[in-house]
Amino acid sequence: MSSSGRESPSEYSLEVLLPERVDKQFRRWVKRVPGATWPRWGGHITVLNRFVPTRGLEPIVEEIDRACGACHPFLIRLTEVVSDRHWRDPQLNAVLLVSGSRDEEGYRSLVRLRDSLQAELAPLKRDVQPGISNRPYVPHLSLTRGLPEPEASRLVETARASRLEVKFTVENIWLLEFVAVSPGKERMGRVQSFPLATV
Repeated sequence: MSSSGRESPSEYSLEVLLPERVDKQFRRWVKRVPGATWPRWGGHITVLNRFVPTRGLEPIVEEIDRACGACHPFLIRLTEVVSDRHWRDPQLNAVLLVSGSRDEEGYRSLVRLRDSLQAELAPLKRDVQPGISNRPYVPHLSLTRGLPEPEASRLVETARASRLEVKFTVENIWLLEFVAVSPGKERMGRVQSFPLATV
């Protein structure tokens, strides 16, 4: 609840969620590796960062459904581990699993779907962190919440030695809802799954 007594407004994001078996494999790896972290609600590739609807949720759902219905399932492969300055905290480094080639059809399909959704939803939402939303889109899995550079470099070496990679067919995307329940804590829920076109 906010100080005015009203519940905090919901924030939403669009995500490709990892298949359950893949998510479990990564959870096991993260438990063994110092500095690695994994989202409590599961591994995911963010399609659209958090936003707040400006005209209600229904027109957003309609646009997501339309965009997904125009996109066929595709194979996504993330095979390269990289480290870069963290986009939220420049004192830390992010460690990411990204595509080894931007020429792969799956990579291009995900970028096209994201660009379509970004354009169609722009008049219907307000981005929670515009600085992040306006960065060049790089599909990825985050392997840590952020680490000082030397620790991030060690995590990159460990991930590469483990030959970390993910490969699966994207058949749907999820609209997720995040609601603040107390300072620093929030509740996440899966609102709706949007299947990609099957014919």
